[in-house]
Amino acid sequence: MIHLKIISAHHLPSINSKSNHLYVKAYLVNYDITASKSIGVTKKVKKISDPSWHEVILIPFVAAQFVRLEICDETSKGNVQIIGSAKIQ
Repeated sequence: MIHLKIISAHHLPSINSKSNHLYVKAYLVNYDITASKSIGVTKKVKKISDPSWHEVILIPFVAAQFVRLEICDETSKGNVQIIGSAKIQ
């Protein structure tokens, strides 16, 4: 297993609602096809422009071209918007 530590994000775009919560989802990607199920999700933190998680996502040793991380914003009504992403090769 690979231990991927999700520490924080900086200067995220502002969103009008104050009741939003941010979290990170990790996916394995092969041949530009993202897996339909995430391999890990952080806890949700209140919406701020510089959130911190300090969590570890365990990545299994499997063939993958890269790991895609998505920063998601969930409203109090359950709507989810991807507000940022990163790729680890």
